[in-house]
Amino acid sequence: MQTVRNRVADILGIDLPIVQAPMNYIAGHALAAAVSAAGGMGVLGPNAGKVQGEEISMRERTLREFARIREVTDKPVGINVVVPDGENKAALMYARGTVEAAAEGGATAAFCVGGLQPMIFELIKEKGMKLIVRPLTPTVKNAREAQAMGADIFVATGYDAGGFLPSHHTGTFSIVPTIVDAVTIPVLAAGGINDLRGVRAAFALGAEGVYVGTRFIATNECAANDHAKELICKLSGSNLLYVDETQRSLPTEFAAEAYVKHRLAPTVPTTVDLVGALRTGMYDGEPDKGIVTVNTGIDVIRSVVPAAQVVSELMADFLRYADFLKAKASAEEATPKA
Repeated sequence: MQTVRNRVADILGIDLPIVQAPMNYIAGHALAAAVSAAGGMGVLGPNAGKVQGEEISMRERTLREFARIREVTDKPVGINVVVPDGENKAALMYARGTVEAAAEGGATAAFCVGGLQPMIFELIKEKGMKLIVRPLTPTVKNAREAQAMGADIFVATGYDAGGFLPSHHTGTFSIVPTIVDAVTIPVLAAGGINDLRGVRAAFALGAEGVYVGTRFIATNECAANDHAKELICKLSGSNLLYVDETQRSLPTEFAAEAYVKHRLAPTVPTTVDLVGALRTGMYDGEPDKGIVTVNTGIDVIRSVVPAAQVVSELMADFLRYADFLKAKASAEEATPKA
């Protein structure tokens, strides 16, 4: 496929500058493979392929996920690496193990969420993978530090996002141009991008690609449970509840109770296991006992579709130009030379 070239596509070796966000348990091999096969970059979540009660190591699980991806496509695929902020030795060793297993499985890019750790970044480079850095709270300072540490791409996440929220309340429209102006490496825009209008806005703000999570939940290949997908298609961003200072959720029974507690005592740190609640609400079969975390722009999502359709709809401008180039090339071949 010949499309408009930009640095994100060139760096990642993909046709279209769209990255599927690695959403914890629900971004498994089926979703990553479908997005990559469609021309974007699929990325395995940190707990992709985890089965309750299964005795299997992280390395074995990661290799199994990549083997399943390679049954579908040989296109570039990424891995999520959770990087601690501090010197948590256990977390650093786990991150190191993730990188090593992913490299063995054939990952071409590592999407590092969290802190900036030279040891992990250097290992990623040694393994021949591209380094994409996404602090939970993007700032000019950490963007420049990431660039100095060898990041190939930086992800600028706005407060519109789903999942764990930035600690500042800066929206995607504000954070993207701020980061674009601060660094020379390409920037991916993240937070609230669910349709072609969001993609166009991101590029108008200076981003060179988009990092999309919520829209890919409502796809056939996403491992989220059907009830979570139905809630996304049925409800609105105005229905979201703050379950604590770091996450919003659609109104499940669990989320409604957590919301009341948070409103009554907003300064008291939560005791809720939000990662466990996410798994229960979005991955396991008991959605009302957990949370369903999504971005604020879900009003435009009204159907569950194949992941390839999401890629084609969001990348419509690039695909139209590819068709133009193809038609132009055909016309030139058919024109007799003087």
